[in-house]
Amino acid sequence: MSSPIKYISLFSGIGGFEHGLLRVKPDAVCVGFSEIASRASSVYKRQWPNAHAYGDVRNVTRSNVLRRYCERCAQSDTFCETHTDPSTAAIDLLFGGSPCQDFSLARTDERKGFDGKKSCLMLEFFRLVRELKPKVFVLENIGTMLAKDALRIDRQLKCGRVTVDASHFTSQSRIRHFWTNASDRIPPVTRKGPAFRELLDAKVDPREILSTPELSKLYTRLHTKKYLRTRNCKGGIRPHVRTATNLFTGLSYSFKKKSATLMRSSSNRTTNMLVYDDRLSYDEIQFCPETKGRLPWRRMTVAECHRLQGFTICETARSDEEALDENLNRRERVAMLGDAVCVNVAEYLFRFIYDCAARDSGQLSVSRMFLRNRQRLKACDARR
Repeated sequence: MSSPIKYISLFSGIGGFEHGLLRVKPDAVCVGFSEIASRASSVYKRQWPNAHAYGDVRNVTRSNVLRRYCERCAQSDTFCETHTDPSTAAIDLLFGGSPCQDFSLARTDERKGFDGKKSCLMLEFFRLVRELKPKVFVLENIGTMLAKDALRIDRQLKCGRVTVDASHFTSQSRIRHFWTNASDRIPPVTRKGPAFRELLDAKVDPREILSTPELSKLYTRLHTKKYLRTRNCKGGIRPHVRTATNLFTGLSYSFKKKSATLMRSSSNRTTNMLVYDDRLSYDEIQFCPETKGRLPWRRMTVAECHRLQGFTICETARSDEEALDENLNRRERVAMLGDAVCVNVAEYLFRFIYDCAARDSGQLSVSRMFLRNRQRLKACDARR
């Protein structure tokens, strides 16, 4: 019997990569994780209490990893004979999704690339790939980064990238690049994911109203229509709905198609994910009709945000009220989910990296994965 995979998680958030890995390798062991946000770190520790918290990614080194990973290294002043050679792998798997804000198309006027304060942390991932020599590594980042930045990552990691849209696995459009030294094992995805309607919570009124103070802050840009942002519009069309006393703007998305990308928060720190009914259009920004009485949209529930990212409530909590952490408010919960890697995409990648049967059967394994995830979601909802 092979020993369980031991991994290091960087920029861990609440563990989207981890949940995808554990669906493929349930016995995988977390040696340590790096997350500087205290709330996200506490959520992670609640799920993996034995994982060592490194905090800042710059605290992770080959030396302190081996002291925890290898019992013989921990008992000696120097590395054991196996790990004395620096070319020897110090860990089985290294993965992480480094901050993407400075690469993002949604911040066109502030797109600093590797010169940004957050996105330059990707250089720490490069360093740890060189130091730890992991048998497998996976790096995730946004799919709309400039080509020059993507090519720089290609050269640094000496591997090709796999581009995956979460819409193949869940109900949102979320394009991400993944760099891995096992990219040759991962085939392109051709299957379509579920419609947006399928993730909605039947227990919640589909026409629950957003509060007026939040609606009054909704603005967007024409060229970022795939992102549900709440930032001031500089030019472009501003779709709107009039009520008796307020004028606000927003985008419209159909229940029958895909949602826009779930994002953590806007610059003014307002919650920004909405649900619209099928009377409104997904395909274009348009003026919404004047509305009388109750408005035809609402915010997504925390449970729906879980499903949009491939989580089930049962993976992070026992109920909607306890989702992620009972001490977090709704905005903080949605922000953490928006930062996470889509669990179903992570599962797809790890299934083809580690599951030989999945590689041999190609797209048939994806069909089985969809069936398992649907059954998992139904079982979780039945327990709520």
